[in-house]
Amino acid sequence: MNDSLKMEIPLRDWFSNSHCHIPSQSQGLGQGSIVNVMLHTFIGNKTSFQVEDKIVSSFLDFEVPLNSGFSFGFHPWYLEDLDLDQAEQLLSMLSSSQCCRAIGETGLDGVRGVNQVLQLAFFRIHCSVASSAKKPLVIHCVRKHQEVINEIRASRFGGGLMVHGFSSRWAVASMWLSAGAMLSFGEALISGSNALKEAFIKCPIERLLLETDDSTVEIATIYRQAAMLRSVDLEELRAQVNRNYTKFYNG
Repeated sequence: MNDSLKMEIPLRDWFSNSHCHIPSQSQGLGQGSIVNVMLHTFIGNKTSFQVEDKIVSSFLDFEVPLNSGFSFGFHPWYLEDLDLDQAEQLLSMLSSSQCCRAIGETGLDGVRGVNQVLQLAFFRIHCSVASSAKKPLVIHCVRKHQEVINEIRASRFGGGLMVHGFSSRWAVASMWLSAGAMLSFGEALISGSNALKEAFIKCPIERLLLETDDSTVEIATIYRQAAMLRSVDLEELRAQVNRNYTKFYNG
């Protein structure tokens, strides 16, 4: 077990956040947060692989708070003009950092982003790096659920899976649960469809995670909404989701 992820703080004393973004590293990491770092800005529009040492070393040497860390990946919306080999090299370097808890977000988006061939090529390098580094995958998927599941199976990736920002219906949730994935829900629990809320209620509690993603809504607000939808005690929900979070990021 990774010592920095041991549950030294009672499960009821914090709200885990399985996927979030912060504008700058200077804002720090909260207790129990996985901050996603989208890597396209590091190598975009470069004719050669010249990631500054200080950028990589800032992550390799970063001391994360208890139960926190980073996920690293190339988002399917921002792949244009990126070199696949450069991307894989950077991802592999960062995956070795102790602060790296997961690889992603990565996946396929059938609505937005570059062509599917390029998205698939990038998704495959994420699967490969995650497998080599023995890190879980954070999945971004829009209207390509079966395709992503098929690709994961074909890659023989055997690590943890989390579908972040899940916002679909129960039939889709069932597909992912059958594939062994955790489902992470966010602000859509407040503003989303009844079909999404039904999927959330039906999802086994041991397979749930909660997140803010890029929302300004506080993570505690999402927990309160989640507890209300499932008609469970907030503190019991928080303890269980924190347990899920710790188990998932412990690999």
